[in-house]
Amino acid sequence: MSWPFLDDDRDASPVITHEVRAKTGDGALHDMLIRLEIYGALEGLAARWAAERGISALQLGAVQDCLKSIDDLIQVSKLSTGSLAQFLVLNARFHGLVMEAVQCRTLSQYAEKPPQSFFAHPWAYQIWASDPKKLHAALIIEQDQHHGIIEAIQNGMGARAENLVREHFLLGRRQLLGSAEQQAPRQV
Repeated sequence: MSWPFLDDDRDASPVITHEVRAKTGDGALHDMLIRLEIYGALEGLAARWAAERGISALQLGAVQDCLKSIDDLIQVSKLSTGSLAQFLVLNARFHGLVMEAVQCRTLSQYAEKPPQSFFAHPWAYQIWASDPKKLHAALIIEQDQHHGIIEAIQNGMGARAENLVREHFLLGRRQLLGSAEQQAPRQV
């Protein structure tokens, strides 16, 4: 799926446009943040609908298995670059399962090509890989948010599920901007 509106600042969030361009001058980062914001809104809607409509035991089991795999991964006291790569795969699976839980073909079509995780951006990846303690702390927060999202869906709390997903994506945005700020002076 193409995202033609990402090439034009008229459709971009003024806050994201100003923050990213002022701090980094990075157009690719700008586009990634816009895509994350849009995908976060779509996934938030999917989480809300899944909570309001309910999800099957099979879907819930798949999400819980994915969460357990992430839990097991971050239980290790020292994470490696390989752990981060494994997290990226499991994280993408988790978010895909949330999108699938609603079973809405139209929504799935709009979210067909999800943006890469902020952890995978070259700047962020480099920083996370160089600071395992910071990475571990970030993954624990991410995972706690994942559990909260699924708990809200399970309990039929649609607005809460949607807001938790949006907060989850906002955290990613803040962390990506922080990574960009740390890397920006090195680019000059």
